[in-house]
Amino acid sequence: MLSRRLGTACLALLLAVLLGGCMASQNPVGPLSEAVNDERLLGSWRSDKTGETEFVHVLRRNGASDLAMEIVVANQENGWLVFRGHVTTVGDGRYISAKLVTADDGTLEEVGKSPVKDSHPYSFAAYKLEGDDTLIVATPIEAVHTAVAEGRLAGKTEGEYDVYVTDSSANIAAFLGGLDDAKLFTDPVRYSRVKSAVP
Repeated sequence: MLSRRLGTACLALLLAVLLGGCMASQNPVGPLSEAVNDERLLGSWRSDKTGETEFVHVLRRNGASDLAMEIVVANQENGWLVFRGHVTTVGDGRYISAKLVTADDGTLEEVGKSPVKDSHPYSFAAYKLEGDDTLIVATPIEAVHTAVAEGRLAGKTEGEYDVYVTDSSANIAAFLGGLDDAKLFTDPVRYSRVKSAVP
């Protein structure tokens, strides 16, 4: 099983779900050219799920017309990570595909040990919002692991927790589109929007 820090790097996207395995992919859920703009994600978010405070800051990379986002994750025990990501819609669902840009020295050292860090640069997660102030995010690692193990998605699994997807974006999207919320959001992380102290 991966260390907690490396698990964070593999799963975090915009959130650092802090599960015990790693899901990495050669391809995003959809290409940046087909990304959608979801302004609701922009801003700062906070979670205390594991008893550790975690902040996620989602920023537009190069102005309002750029569909790429910079996603900064800061955790009081696991340091910080910066991802570059974009949103893809599949049916009624929304997914963030992201790849690690940089991180604190400890995380970069552990990520550097991964044999798939260059060949499988993407992670992805499903998300939904409740109102304007609650963000719910989950990585469908169990469903993807099972699909790869059964040959429904191309890739390979290692042990019970790690899965490396080699399938195309179109096939990944088609698979995710067939999952209901019960399978997508099996262990979600809930984030609350951080509101400015200045009205």
